[in-house]
Amino acid sequence: MEQQRLEKLCGLMRERGIDQMVITSPANLYYLTGKFTQPMERLLALVVDRDGNAVYYANKIFLIDQSIGAEVVTFSDTDDGMAPLAKGVRETGTVAIDKNWTARFLLQLIERRPRVRYLHDCTILEELRMVKDLREIEALRQASRISDKVLAALHDRITDGMAERDVYRISQDLYTREGGTNGGAMVQFGKNSADPHSMSGPTVVQPGDSIVIDTGVNYRRYRSDMTRTVFFRGVPPELEKAYGIVLAANRAGVAAVRPGAPLHTVDDAARGLITEAGYGPRFIHRTGHSIGLDMHEPPDVSAGTPVVMQPGMVFSVEPGIYLPGLGGVRIEDLVLVTEDGCEVLNRLDRALRVLD
Repeated sequence: MEQQRLEKLCGLMRERGIDQMVITSPANLYYLTGKFTQPMERLLALVVDRDGNAVYYANKIFLIDQSIGAEVVTFSDTDDGMAPLAKGVRETGTVAIDKNWTARFLLQLIERRPRVRYLHDCTILEELRMVKDLREIEALRQASRISDKVLAALHDRITDGMAERDVYRISQDLYTREGGTNGGAMVQFGKNSADPHSMSGPTVVQPGDSIVIDTGVNYRRYRSDMTRTVFFRGVPPELEKAYGIVLAANRAGVAAVRPGAPLHTVDDAARGLITEAGYGPRFIHRTGHSIGLDMHEPPDVSAGTPVVMQPGMVFSVEPGIYLPGLGGVRIEDLVLVTEDGCEVLNRLDRALRVLD
């Protein structure tokens, strides 16, 4: 068990009147135990009480034993795994539940422990994971260095006749060579880049296309996420204009990062610049998201986020302009909030680039 993290968790549970917590998300389980398990459809849960007592309920297939630092209760596929878990949950009091726990398990627990007051929107672990420690920060730095290197290499490999999915496949190979896991890229050519979540497909690059590559990798379980936009053999004038605005918005958002300020001020800075330039309706998503063990973690970097920035928080700044029928532009960097400002984790050049 990660003892210091467990102690912080229990301290917050006591402050907020929570008696037990049922922890089920793979990222939260890894954060507390140091062991990553993807349960898929099977039951897997760590039950922690306010005094720090922890019991891990796991299918035998996961090979979890006492070395994890908690009592382990195992069961097989043919057993009623919920029976021992429900027995380990108190009959009354307040029990917090991971908000993404599948309903079929939660409803079984509620049926067997109906007198408990359940908290389905508890944010304690999200709050703890929001501020990274030195080990986490170094993993995030290294993941970003790998993505910088891979994306630079991808730009150099794009040539006539290449399809989006070809670039995607190359990215996977490059990430593996650099020591990352589950690396890849969302590659969008031309008109496809006007859709921020268009998936890499058979579209072949054409002269004048904007090329938006959103890419990331896992390094020691921590994620990177970055985006650069380049152009192929020429730049349409309207996209050249959009690029300059997005680059300025990225810089304005980064400049707004400082401890003590609310997160929405980062969105305000980036969005305000794009809006003043007349492209407000074409910036169609939040300015960013937090990142760590998961690619997208709370809190968001958006107009509705009052959370105050603290040293150790890591999130993206990714303004964009999307012009249907023509293409899109997005520039994304990860930033680490420091004691006196921020550190930008991505170093790949942001200047407008045309691939010849």
